Amino acid sequence: MPENESSSDFLNHPSATADFAVFDFYTKLDKWMLDEAIALILEKNPKVVSWKRIEQCKATLPVSPCLVKYANLWELVQRTVNDERLSNPVNPGEFLIWAKQKEIYIPPDLSALVERRCPTNIDWRDRYEKQKMYSDELYVLLENKAKEFAGLGETSALLDKHFNQIANTAKILKEERDALHARVAELEANQSTCDQKTEKPISVKEETTYLNIIGGLLKLLCNEKLTTGQPKWRETDIIQKFGVDYPNKQGLKKRTLEEKFSEAKKSLDSS
Repeated sequence: MPENESSSDFLNHPSATADFAVFDFYTKLDKWMLDEAIALILEKNPKVVSWKRIEQCKATLPVSPCLVKYANLWELVQRTVNDERLSNPVNPGEFLIWAKQKEIYIPPDLSALVERRCPTNIDWRDRYEKQKMYSDELYVLLENKAKEFAGLGETSALLDKHFNQIANTAKILKEERDALHARVAELEANQSTCDQKTEKPISVKEETTYLNIIGGLLKLLCNEKLTTGQPKWRETDIIQKFGVDYPNKQGLKKRTLEEKFSEAKKSLDSS
C-alpha cells in the first residue's frame, strides 16, 4: 500500500488515479478481469481500486460519487454476466463495445489504445450456434408442454392462459433466432470488407517520421524570438494552448503531450 494511503480514503488517493501509463499497461493485455475493466473506465488504477478491496473496507469507506458509480457499474456488469452477454475475464474491445451500447463514459486515451491494440474478434457464428441449440431445446420443451395442456381437454380460463403464454414465448424465441441467423449471414457476407478496413498499427519507420515532424515543428516554434529577444513560445506555453483550444480532443492532454514532445525531441536529436 502506498505511503499515507489509508483504507478509509484509498479511492481518492493519488495512486488510485489511472494515468496514461496505467492505460498503456492494461491495453497490452489480451484479457481484463471485470473489476479491472470497471476501474479503468472510471479512470482508476485496478492495482489500487477493486471490488474485493471495497468490500473489505466498506465499514470505514465514506460514501462518495466514485464509490456510488463503482457499485452501480459493478451491479450492472454482474447482471450482464448472468445473462451471458459478458464473460470474466473479458476481451477489452468487447467490454468497451458493451459500455458504449450502455452509454457509459469511456476515457478517450483508453478508448484509443484499446481500438489500436485490442481488436474485437466476436465469433458471431459460434454465438448463433449456441443460441440456436438453446432455443431449439426450449422450443421443443415448450411445444411439448403446450401439447400436454391441450391434451388434457380442460377448458378452464387458467389453462387457456398458460397455453397462450407458452405459444407466444415459443414464437418470440423463433423470431429472435431467425433475426440472429440473418445477422450472422450479413456479417459473413461483409467479412471481406471488414477485413480490408481493419486498422493496421503504424510501423516503427512511420512512428519515427511522425515524431521527427513533431520535434522539428516544436523546435521551430521554440526558437522563434520576440523583438525583446525572449522566446515567443515555450514548450509549456504550447501545451497550455492545446489545453485551452482543444480541451476535449483525444490525445491532447497535458501528460500525453509532455510524453510525445519528449519522444519527438529525442528522435530528432538521434536522427
